[in-house]
Amino acid sequence: MILFEYISLKNGKTDIMKKTIFFIPLLLFSFFSTANECIDKIMPFLDDGTRELVLAEGKIVLDKKAFDLIESVKETGDLFRNEKFWDFFSHPGQEELVDKLLATWYPRYSLGDKLSEKISNARHYLKHRYSCLLLDPGIISRIDHFFAFALDYSDSHPDISTHALREAYSEHLGKRIVWRGIAVSDDTLIDNIKKEGFKAHLFLKRRQPGDYRQERHINSSLVNTLLRANSNLDSPTPLMAMSQRLSQVNIYGSTYISISQFIEVTYAGAWLKLNNTMTKVGNKFYLFKLNISNLNIIDPTDPYLKNFFQDRTAALFTTQGINGSGDVSFATSDPGFEMFVQRILPEDMEEIIPYDSYPSTWRASSL
Repeated sequence: MILFEYISLKNGKTDIMKKTIFFIPLLLFSFFSTANECIDKIMPFLDDGTRELVLAEGKIVLDKKAFDLIESVKETGDLFRNEKFWDFFSHPGQEELVDKLLATWYPRYSLGDKLSEKISNARHYLKHRYSCLLLDPGIISRIDHFFAFALDYSDSHPDISTHALREAYSEHLGKRIVWRGIAVSDDTLIDNIKKEGFKAHLFLKRRQPGDYRQERHINSSLVNTLLRANSNLDSPTPLMAMSQRLSQVNIYGSTYISISQFIEVTYAGAWLKLNNTMTKVGNKFYLFKLNISNLNIIDPTDPYLKNFFQDRTAALFTTQGINGSGDVSFATSDPGFEMFVQRILPEDMEEIIPYDSYPSTWRASSL
């Protein structure tokens, strides 16, 4: 038997049902020119506009809106700056799914009773199409400020969309300068970054010809996280994805990118992660000066979010200064030491600075 799971928007509400269809010889599929034709022939219960998606564990058939959501996240590498993300979750009738996601992503035992009550109040007093913005950890960490802003702004802009309200709030919070550094041996990578920006590891295209395992893994991760409201090591919630980066558990499946307030941390950190390969002949270090909205930067030491992360080891990170003039030190517990952003767009990059030499030493010692 073949088991298909069908996720649709039924009367505006996400509906999940499973259909069992008797096995049909694969030869039969050769009579149809496309996968969607196969679906139409063997699954007449599906509505027009459905799409098939191949997961690591099998196949799934999605309503077109759900399919477009997954494809958009894969393409952009972004959830919370993604207009299709908010179009999907702000849809009338999606309240139950959003409540389930909030309970999974931000459980009461991690948030505490006080913050959980604030989320409940915001869900109650704001319209659903605005309160679904609480899925964004950048909103959660500013819930009091956002609640007041959203009430006032939506009152004066009654027809504003969910995405537009988030953009207005992002503009209201302003931007800040942060840094990211990478070491490369091929400058064509830098040319690509200039055009496309940075994506998190999960969304980087590393697939070899004919190998679709990575794409299936991404599909599974996003469907589990966004549509089924499940979470595990391979399908982490947004805060789990950041925690996994900090603990080195699942960097290559991460949906977030590390940045720092401090220049020295970016190049010393890259040297460590690349096992000193920066010193090899032909390698060059590039420092990216970024100007990013405060809303898009997640600080794991934030009072509302810190319970989701293991306490950083109390250590002093010491490295050579950016101009080679003596050592500089940073406490690893400093809020600016390592922060996270989901996506870095080309317009976020204010300056790209190449370096032909690297810090000669770095070291970390216990405080």
